[in-house]
Amino acid sequence: VTAVSSGSLTLDKLSSTLATDPGTGETVDLLFGRFLKNVSVDDSDFLQRSFQFEAAYPDLDSVGTAEYEYSLGNLANTMAINLPLTDKATVTFGFVGTDTEVPTTSRKTNAASALNPLQTTAFNTSSDIARLRITDVDETGLTTCFKEVTLTLGNQVTPEKCLGTLGAFELNTGLFVVDLEGQILFTDSDVVSAIRNNQTVTMDFILTNDDGGMAIDIPSMTLGGGDKEFPVNESVLLNLTGQAFGDATLGTSIGISLFPVLP
Repeated sequence: VTAVSSGSLTLDKLSSTLATDPGTGETVDLLFGRFLKNVSVDDSDFLQRSFQFEAAYPDLDSVGTAEYEYSLGNLANTMAINLPLTDKATVTFGFVGTDTEVPTTSRKTNAASALNPLQTTAFNTSSDIARLRITDVDETGLTTCFKEVTLTLGNQVTPEKCLGTLGAFELNTGLFVVDLEGQILFTDSDVVSAIRNNQTVTMDFILTNDDGGMAIDIPSMTLGGGDKEFPVNESVLLNLTGQAFGDATLGTSIGISLFPVLP
């Protein structure tokens, strides 16, 4: 959604042209999922949240007694989504915290009632990718045939050390970065031109399964890399890198929508 006005929404990246329906008395359902985006620290939507992790060790020092270890003040540092060829999609997370306490038999308050994930069905990269493409900003297609994609988000979190303090006194967050690594079939010279000309492109992909879906949109990005592989008896491959930057219209470098229900 690029603009909102009375009685209308302006959309981009449409798969087909929307036609005006002259009918009356009809109902149209619009489903909005949870939406995440990166914003500046002075934005009203800015939220910085820390996490505490618990590790339980049964029979660590004595049989029948569990001990618990707590990692404190963790900020999300990295998230990497990997879409390998004909396999399960994976996501890895990295956190940076202030300290990790010594294991103890005393469990912290509310630790036993931690939230468990409700959506646990895996995404298969053969049948659960509803959309995956890189296009020019005017929706002219550049490529849709990917061999592998890894999208990495980074907060550049670093611990601030001080004399006399065990662990970190504070955590610093740096510039938020969105990096892409991928391999595509080399079927269009426009991709190489986009790399050479430092051309602004856009990318989006959607994953869906019985648990819902996830849509990721990178509105503005430049491509790098461009080295080719020439495997015997196979198509020529092109290796790409990409880095997102703040879009002039949307004011963000990535948007993520999570849908618990899909039509």
